Amino acid sequence: AYVMMAIRVAWYKVHRPLDFYANYFSIRTDKFDLDAMIGGEDSIIHALESLNEKKKTREGLSANEEEIEKSLSMSLEMVDRGYRFGHLDLYKSDSRRFIVDKETGLIIPPFIAIDGLGLAAAQSVIDARKEGPFLSKEDVLKRTQLSKTLLDRLDQMGALEGLDEENQMTLF
Repeated sequence: AYVMMAIRVAWYKVHRPLDFYANYFSIRTDKFDLDAMIGGEDSIIHALESLNEKKKTREGLSANEEEIEKSLSMSLEMVDRGYRFGHLDLYKSDSRRFIVDKETGLIIPPFIAIDGLGLAAAQSVIDARKEGPFLSKEDVLKRTQLSKTLLDRLDQMGALEGLDEENQMTLF
């Protein structure tokens, strides 16, 4: 049974790598350094080196940092194979699963990959976008359970690109 499972995993890793990595990050890891992962190879290497330096100190790594190290190591492998992460997307990101964007060939992170953003808030974004497109950042804040801090974090990560600050339109 273990050999058959290993063969299946290897087949997906070779023949359907984007699906493999999306599922790996969705199932096997809980903590992420999205800035490093989206930043590419140099950013991932820098984050791993920082964690390795901290590992050598007396405190060592916390459980969260060990999870982050695990996800960064797999991210580095993925990037070395020529695949990349896309930015969080207000209309494409799932609440908890990494997904493959077939149009761009990128892996789109879920909302809960942001530190501090829980499943209820992530699901509120999914439910709100089903009602229709967001008019502005103010509209996102009103229609979801996101706090202003989390909204700012989404904005920093590029998920709110193209949205105005307020619903008010200026004519002149």
